[in-house]
Amino acid sequence: MMIFLPLALIFSLLPILIHHQNPMIITGRAVILEEVPSGSGLAVEKGRVYIVGDDSPFLFTLSASFESMNKTLLLPSFKEMHRIPKPLKPDFESLLADTSGSQLVLYAFGSGSKSVERDSLLQITMGEPVQVEHFSLSAFYAALMERMQIGIESFNLEGAALMDGTVYLFNRGNNYIITLRWDNFKAYLKNEKELQELEMNFYPIILPEIKGVTAGFSGACPVPEKRALLFTATVEDTQNWIDDGDILGSFIGSLSVDELEKGRPTRTVLVIDEEGTGILEKLESIDIVSQTPEGDFHALSVADNDDGASSLLELKITKDFFEPEEER
Repeated sequence: MMIFLPLALIFSLLPILIHHQNPMIITGRAVILEEVPSGSGLAVEKGRVYIVGDDSPFLFTLSASFESMNKTLLLPSFKEMHRIPKPLKPDFESLLADTSGSQLVLYAFGSGSKSVERDSLLQITMGEPVQVEHFSLSAFYAALMERMQIGIESFNLEGAALMDGTVYLFNRGNNYIITLRWDNFKAYLKNEKELQELEMNFYPIILPEIKGVTAGFSGACPVPEKRALLFTATVEDTQNWIDDGDILGSFIGSLSVDELEKGRPTRTVLVIDEEGTGILEKLESIDIVSQTPEGDFHALSVADNDDGASSLLELKITKDFFEPEEER
């Protein structure tokens, strides 16, 4: 069942820099999805909304009006469970859509924050019937940690975006973006390339803080029209990536893919309520729905409230959100 919140309770998204009079992000509806647990990965394609949860064995498909269409079993060993117990959950935190072929293919990435339970990748081919292939990313994730010189306590992959043949992976653990060619990565999955053949680049990104706690990447999507990435980042007061902590706030930001080496987002916006206080929602992922004739964007973001349900936020993102401050 979906609950439509009254307008007075819908979140407002305003810029952090208060001297701007007009918000660059505005919300429409906030919708509670009671049947979708722990929404974490989101992809929007051709009027359909696809969601995976970090502790759910299903892929959920919604219509453009957020009506439930169907759910696809991804993990047969957990088919009787609505939510998978935390010690066993695969922790699918990001959902990437590949539209290059004749059929839509979705890729659900495990976070890698606990090996081996969270080291999986699911390739979901949306045909008749839906085909699901399982891949282990244990060796791949170990190579990423070695290249970044971090341990598993600082590894938590929470976002993935595909644009112009490059995949962008967002590690929440140290706020790094990892890039590599998508065709090479798929060849590696098929054992057609060795791990050492994958050319990868690593970019540390500085994100804002709340009460001394740094925001961490929680989701991302491509914006090809702007050669940019849109991301969500949450501030969670936790000592590790296994235990949940208090949510202190959430941000939405943009990054130019041509300027990742600068290490700073083009924009970051704190999500606040009508009183100007940061909302305590854990925004987990984001994706573009459409672009208006004026050049603005409509988007969706999914939030996980850690109580067995999820929520969707409708967003309008103005085109200047992708422009550096000095160019406005």
